[in-house]
Amino acid sequence: MCLSYGGNGIYLDRCPHSRIIACTIEDFGASIAGDVGIYVRAAQGVDVDSIIIANNYISPADADSGAIRLVGDTNYLRNVLIQGNTIDVKGGYTAPYILTEWGNIENAVFKNNAIYGDFTNFSDGVNVIVKNNIGYTTENSGTATFSGDGTTTQFSIAHGLVSTPTKVLVTPMTADAAADFYVTADDTNIYINYKSAPPSGTDNLKFSWYAEV
Repeated sequence: MCLSYGGNGIYLDRCPHSRIIACTIEDFGASIAGDVGIYVRAAQGVDVDSIIIANNYISPADADSGAIRLVGDTNYLRNVLIQGNTIDVKGGYTAPYILTEWGNIENAVFKNNAIYGDFTNFSDGVNVIVKNNIGYTTENSGTATFSGDGTTTQFSIAHGLVSTPTKVLVTPMTADAAADFYVTADDTNIYINYKSAPPSGTDNLKFSWYAEV
């Protein structure tokens, strides 16, 4: 068990091939704003490769502290797996985040974690994958059905993602839905925009859709 009461919980500075597994890291950051539960850094001429952070419980003390910080600094931090962790917030804080700084982050995977609280995605990096995390939906799909009225040209679908999707696929499943349209999206909805209103009907516009951040 790994415990911290103020300051960073676990600090790995230029430590390649490290494993942080099944630790309880909580109440960090109570005295110093901006501290994190797990801090991993490559710097001062040392590249860091092969880091696993798995099955830990991470809970900050205050709203200014985050969960995990990856720092490339002047060197490269490569091949990081962050999986199966529980990132929790006590007292209503919105602190948990995963953050990369200075760039130089390559091949980082953040998946199958349970997140309770706000979450900030990786800010930089190459081949960074964030998916299948509870409480932080990065991809979603479904079907949507509407009834045309002969005048409405825009129909919206709530996608349920954490932010505006970068990939959206909408496929018409009925003849009336297959008219000429284009798709836009924001952080809440996918919008199906027809150039001319589809005909009136009951449940005559049906679509399948997929969206990914």
